[in-house]
Amino acid sequence: MRALSHPRVAGAIALARRKDVRRVARIVIILLILAIVGRSLVLGWSAIAGHSWQISWPLLALGFVLLIGQELSYGLIWRLILRCLGYVLPWRVCLRIYLAAEFVRYIPGNVWHVLTRVVWAEREGVPKSFGLASMTVELATKIAAAALAFAVSLLWWPDVSRLGGGALGRAAPIALALVGVPLLVVGLHPRLLGWVLNKGLSLLKREPIDLALTYGDILRVALAWMASWALGGLGFWLAVWAVTPGGLSAGTAPIAIGIYALGWDIGFLSFITPSGLFFREAAVALLLVLSGVTPSLAVAGVIAVLASRLLPTLAELLAVGWAYLVTRSDRQRPTATA
Repeated sequence: MRALSHPRVAGAIALARRKDVRRVARIVIILLILAIVGRSLVLGWSAIAGHSWQISWPLLALGFVLLIGQELSYGLIWRLILRCLGYVLPWRVCLRIYLAAEFVRYIPGNVWHVLTRVVWAEREGVPKSFGLASMTVELATKIAAAALAFAVSLLWWPDVSRLGGGALGRAAPIALALVGVPLLVVGLHPRLLGWVLNKGLSLLKREPIDLALTYGDILRVALAWMASWALGGLGFWLAVWAVTPGGLSAGTAPIAIGIYALGWDIGFLSFITPSGLFFREAAVALLLVLSGVTPSLAVAGVIAVLASRLLPTLAELLAVGWAYLVTRSDRQRPTATA
């Protein structure tokens, strides 16, 4: 009994109980999500069955190519961040390290790809502290740039007064864009961004970081992410267009870019399901309907699964597989002996 009353033992028991509670809560939430998705499919089955599912394979293929291009852009953006931190690596090396390390992400634990990239970057002369800092900056700017892409896309949203609000409904997207864009740009300042990052790290009980980048550096990285989101968002738009009867107007392209970017943000920040499963698709489907790109929520859900989950995942696997083969061939290549 005395052993059980020891503070360390009691703390371990309390920690185990908290983990059990979180695990049960996560399972309950996932089951609830599955129930909601199932109910939505049942209620919207008539709309799904009545939809004209005529696929334009050329558009789908072109969209897939653009999604692959976005996957390749990630390594180049990481190279830009390393360059801002004072370390210049060849672009081919950055692509190989970034994508090959992403292959390790499929191992349970969600941390091995981070450690792998840090170790491989160290072999190229990047200290571990700077490797970790580069990945922190990468994630923070990627999230902020996705939100910024959505805020900019609101300028192209149509009249949403049908959702309620009358005149306010007509002006709401533009008002949100005019307010959101400047706030997000200001929020990228190193002091504000560093403060937000360290607040998040403190909640995770991690050591604070010193964001050793200038405002200009962060803006350049954010612009690179904006270009990446535009590339992937156009791929998403072409995929939606490929399964939409009658096609889409050119004005829906900026809307699709913003929806695709914000959907990734929501999925990533959910922290409940792996890779934001269900959350990303639900957000994309809802935004497709709210923006008027897709009239039916059930049909939008199917399109969201195809265009925002299946195709990007296949593009990622293809890019990661290429990097793995390149890495393997580099290892098997004989080295010259003196």
